[in-house]
Amino acid sequence: MRINVVNREFTERLQRDGVVYAYAYIYSSPRLLKGADGSKFVTVRMVNGKPQFDAQFPAGYTGKHTVVLVDEKGNQVAWTDITVTSNAVSQQLHSLSATGSNIFVVTTVCSILIAAASVLLLRIKSHKRYANS
Repeated sequence: MRINVVNREFTERLQRDGVVYAYAYIYSSPRLLKGADGSKFVTVRMVNGKPQFDAQFPAGYTGKHTVVLVDEKGNQVAWTDITVTSNAVSQQLHSLSATGSNIFVVTTVCSILIAAASVLLLRIKSHKRYANS
């Protein structure tokens, strides 16, 4: 997720070191978010010139929220507004992506099935015409 950095020192460290660690809190009810790896902090990186991080969101959070990043001294260093989708939708999307299938494979399988169904329908129509003659 992309963030709005409000602390010059944080930006300088991020540009110099390439990575900065921060605590992420989701509001309206403040709650510490875990990093993508399950740690108590998130890893902020520069991606295409923009600071970004990944985080795990707790169950039950949906709708619009604000995420605030806080450094080890308790200073707010960045924030972003987000919209959290239903956890059930996220889990369903994750389980689909975890299959290892990609769009090429799915498209190829669908094309083969459509071709087979077309051949079968042509044979049935041909058989009916032959039987009616």
